Amino acid sequence: MTLLPQGTSLLQENGRWLFRTSSGTYFDVDPRRLPSVHREGDIIDALLAEDPELLPEHTAAFHLLERREAPTAPQNVDIDIRGEGLLARAVREYLSAFPAAVPEGFSATLALSDGPAPRDWRALDEELASDPERWWIRASIEGQWCQVEPLARGASGINHTMTRARLLAASTTPALDAQEPALLGASLLSEETAPFLAGIVMETILRLLAEFQGIGTLTRIDVRSGRRETHPILPIPACEGYPARERQGSRV
Repeated sequence: MTLLPQGTSLLQENGRWLFRTSSGTYFDVDPRRLPSVHREGDIIDALLAEDPELLPEHTAAFHLLERREAPTAPQNVDIDIRGEGLLARAVREYLSAFPAAVPEGFSATLALSDGPAPRDWRALDEELASDPERWWIRASIEGQWCQVEPLARGASGINHTMTRARLLAASTTPALDAQEPALLGASLLSEETAPFLAGIVMETILRLLAEFQGIGTLTRIDVRSGRRETHPILPIPACEGYPARERQGSRV
């Protein structure tokens, strides 16, 4: 049998080893006394039971140092995940497993697609522009690439319509790229790779949030390898057919 039961894990924090039970409770452990096998009734079963009184000192495979509480989730968090595919499900599982990853008071609509960005994202641009406190975040998959679009909040930042227009302007085949596909092949994303990609997508989003200054960055992630590349996406200025909007006290 393996060292740890299903759903549990060992990790390090500042040089100390922590054991995480399947319910999310943390214990400090002594790495010099880790067991090499899992035996019925040993220390791991006691940890899973979350009852330190069950630890017989003479048979303990490793030593309980102190009980640790799981990190508390931040307050006033409102995340509306739009999407029903593998990526959306994996991101939901990520946020459930790591609730403390997002900042306090985080409010966002997070749209995720296993394929190209759907048309209704353009309608969401207008819907979410009226809420200055809510982040508008998108990630979709086209071919081998997962595209994490620039962040927008209220009428600031770079929304999906802007991002799409900039990508078409940079394309060597804009007329073809602007067409809706008549038929789509299956996504390169799979049950096995979705959690891996979700972790990279969330790390990218959280980094962009920390660095946000109204300047857009498109991040492309290779679905097969996890390799990332970034591209600047500039706001679209006021012009005929694309009305100017107020952004951070200035017109764009």
